[in-house]
Amino acid sequence: MTDGVGHRRRTRPLLLLIAAGLLTGAAAQAQGNGKPQLLCPGSAKMMAADPLLRDAVKTAYPKIAESRRSVRQHGAAPCLFPYQAILYGDSVVLLTLGRIPGEACHGCAGELSAVFLRKSKDDLTVEGRHDEFAESGTFGDPGIVTPTRLGPDNGIVIEGGGTFQGETSSSLQAFIFRDRRAVRLGPRDGIPLRLSNCEAKEKGEPCTDINAAWRVDPGGRLLIDYGGKFADGIKVATTVIYERRGDKLALASGKPPAF
Repeated sequence: MTDGVGHRRRTRPLLLLIAAGLLTGAAAQAQGNGKPQLLCPGSAKMMAADPLLRDAVKTAYPKIAESRRSVRQHGAAPCLFPYQAILYGDSVVLLTLGRIPGEACHGCAGELSAVFLRKSKDDLTVEGRHDEFAESGTFGDPGIVTPTRLGPDNGIVIEGGGTFQGETSSSLQAFIFRDRRAVRLGPRDGIPLRLSNCEAKEKGEPCTDINAAWRVDPGGRLLIDYGGKFADGIKVATTVIYERRGDKLALASGKPPAF
């Protein structure tokens, strides 16, 4: 009898600990990825200048606190970086990173995650999340994210790149947002935009230097204007057009340079 009562007394605290653990796990899941997070240092100051970004972060991560360490002290440690909040009519897409851009490891891409929110007057409601849907750029910085509309869907174009041993390159990735997910359009590795190895060459030595500007026309087509020259002197001046066919960007006109 005594052993039985003693057993029950030992079990009850254990059950309470298990229940507390489950509640903590559920709360962590509500934060987005099941892991406790801190806002990256300096996030509050940045959000103060962008009310939409501030409100989106507070709605998506209501209990998250900012790291008390400086950017230098924090370094490449994981944290939630509020990268951008994009308004599309009555919906908002909050883009975040898992580290401070520019402070992560050399050569590592920035990993973008998205929180999808519904906007009703001044209220925001979380409708879904898509963690780490894209990798782009270097030093943890994905590059330039531009909101756009590709066909019938809202989306983004990401222009990211980096420099390694004097060679600079960049590429373009396109995504649409549908059913609270980010859907990649086009090649897995993106569409090449720039290639330059001039910094890796001796002064006066021939080098390849090709750059591009892109735009989306009213019909939802992606146009890329290439210019520059290869090391052998062949010049590049061409416009390449991609159009959306289903969930892909298909080459409709022109031919990209052979990088």
